[in-house]
Amino acid sequence: MRFSEYFKLDSTQPHLDFVDIRLDTDIVVFMDPSAIKASTSTFGHECASFVQNYFEAVLQRIKTGKDAEAQRLVSCLNERNEFHLGYSQNKSRGHAFGTISAAVVWGALSKSQASVTGLLKDLEDTCLLIEGIGRDMISDAVCNILRGPLIHYTQHMCQYYDVPLTPAVDSGPIWNPVKEVWESTLLPLPMTSEGKVILVPKVLVRHRLSYQYDEYYTHYLLPAMQEDEIAARTGLVELLRDGTPHVTKKALREQYGSSKLSVLEQTLKRPHILKEYKEETDAHVTPPLEHDQLSEI
Repeated sequence: MRFSEYFKLDSTQPHLDFVDIRLDTDIVVFMDPSAIKASTSTFGHECASFVQNYFEAVLQRIKTGKDAEAQRLVSCLNERNEFHLGYSQNKSRGHAFGTISAAVVWGALSKSQASVTGLLKDLEDTCLLIEGIGRDMISDAVCNILRGPLIHYTQHMCQYYDVPLTPAVDSGPIWNPVKEVWESTLLPLPMTSEGKVILVPKVLVRHRLSYQYDEYYTHYLLPAMQEDEIAARTGLVELLRDGTPHVTKKALREQYGSSKLSVLEQTLKRPHILKEYKEETDAHVTPPLEHDQLSEI
């Protein structure tokens, strides 16, 4: 059953401002940080500021050796079910940087040269350079960081669509960008038989994240590596029939590997390539899903 059916809104997805989630499982759409940054609305700017503030707070604590504080910040992105976005095929369960994965994610972030060298600047960079972090984790992390703004949005939508709110519901951890701490409180939220719900604007979700590891590696980093190998006249260089020097992407993958650790090592040598990829990707953010696409999903 969908949110609109449970509360008898007499409206379907094309006529709703938010993602009309299913209450018993997740919908395979994701909160895309790039789409949030590209938003021209006041709400979009607020959300982008929240995400950037949180990630900078984590990185700053890593760089200054405040390991315990940084780990607490990551651990508070615990796996909760009220957003209903992502991969779960059965009961919604979340994939965020939660208590189960916090130690793994923290270890990857704190040990990565990307964190201490300044290569990581945005949350979505982690899905390109940090092993074990994928689009579902990025999306869930964004939802958790934006819990405060999304709760205000949910309350506004419920008021507009005349959805009853249950008073004194546990908010879950809310990021305070001024104090740079997690806080929680009791506040009104819509409650269903599956638990509380926090709504997400449909203009901010995508079928996939804008930043794609394979795309970055194959179409940006490998071509730069090919040029460098040719310039250095390494053993990977082959001559074509016309005498033109050439290095295959297959040879580079075999020589340097295809893991995110390998990609990070090569990116550290060519940070301008990551900058180029981000600038071009951010300039061509995928537009919001059409009504029929979102309804089908």
